Amino acid sequence: MAPTGNSTLGTGDGATGILLQSIGGGGGQGGSITGSNATTNASNTNFSFGGQVSLAGEGGAGGSGGSVQLGSSSLLADLGVQTVGDNAIGVFLQSVGGGGGVGGSVNSAAAAGGNLSASFAMGGSGGNGGSASNVNLYADGTFLTAGMSSHGILLQSVGGGGGQGGSVTSNASSEATSANSSFSFGAHRQQHPWHR
Repeated sequence: MAPTGNSTLGTGDGATGILLQSIGGGGGQGGSITGSNATTNASNTNFSFGGQVSLAGEGGAGGSGGSVQLGSSSLLADLGVQTVGDNAIGVFLQSVGGGGGVGGSVNSAAAAGGNLSASFAMGGSGGNGGSASNVNLYADGTFLTAGMSSHGILLQSVGGGGGQGGSVTSNASSEATSANSSFSFGAHRQQHPWHR
């Protein structure tokens, strides 16, 4: 038996007897754009044009969580685990996919000058969440918990959440003398692939 905590002292809250886990890395953040602008005051026709386009980078995909296994069908793990405190776990095995990266944002982009001014900005999409893998436990033993909200055995396989889409803020068009146009789009958030 491998006890955690001390019933006399009341210690061991949140303790874990055995913990095996595989967690995929989080995706990287997409590149952002800050303070970009383009200006012109002349053209080959009878009007001048100021314009600017900003497209932020996409967030990277989260890494996959690997498989987790304790024991095997031909060789069972002989375990004896006891926890005393509240919110404790005797045996905890989990595989967790990494979260998707945040999409890039566009901040304070502007277009100015001429008698026609236009700007277009779109934040990058969030990265896909990583997938989780199999979690297996082959064991023969005794698992005792004495505290409130405690688990003798907890197995989890959880896919990573999708990254948040990039935002567009403080986008402006100014100083045009006859026409102004501005288009701003926040990108969508990717979904996690699946849960088990």
